[in-house]
Amino acid sequence: MANIVHPTADGYVTVATRSKTGWKEQHYPVDIWHNYIVQQDDIDCYYTPNTVYKPHRTAENARHINAFYVDLDFYKYALSFEETLEAIEFLVRTERLLEPTFIVHSGQGMYLFWQIESVPAKYKQVLKLFGHIQTFLIDTLKELGADPHVKDVVRVLRVPTPINTGYSVKQKIILHSS
Repeated sequence: MANIVHPTADGYVTVATRSKTGWKEQHYPVDIWHNYIVQQDDIDCYYTPNTVYKPHRTAENARHINAFYVDLDFYKYALSFEETLEAIEFLVRTERLLEPTFIVHSGQGMYLFWQIESVPAKYKQVLKLFGHIQTFLIDTLKELGADPHVKDVVRVLRVPTPINTGYSVKQKIILHSS
C-alpha cells in the first residue's frame, strides 16, 4: 500500500502513534516512511496520505496531494456496517459519488479513500480546490456519519493493518479498486 499511497519520491510523510503514554509524531522521507509503521496491540498508528515539504505537518507545508478521504462514524446514526456499504454502493451506482480506491473498516467505523494522480499543493488554488472537494465528499456522505472535522490536507489516517486499540479489532481493507 505504501507505494500506492505515495507514488512520488519527494517530501515527508508523518507517522504518528497513540499509546498509553500519549501522541507522538515523526516525519520521514516518502521512500522510507513505511519502515516506521508500528504494529503492536497496544499502539494505534497513523500516517498522512498527502505529503509535506519539510518535517512539520501544516497545510502551508503541503507538498503533494495524493488522496481525498472521508471518515464515516456510521454507528452514531444507528447504521450497521452492511447498511453503510449498501448506501455507498448506491451512491456510486447512481453516479453521485466516484468509487473509492479503498474502503477501510477501522474498528467501529470506516474510512473511504480516493487515490488521485499526485498534484503539487504549493498553489493556493490547489489547496482551495482540495477543500471544496473534501467538503463535497463530506456533504454527500453526511447521512452516513461523515466526520466534518476530517478534511484538512495534512490529516493523519489510521494505518489499515494494526489493531485498533480502542475496539480490539483488526482493521481491514474491504475494497481496493484501481
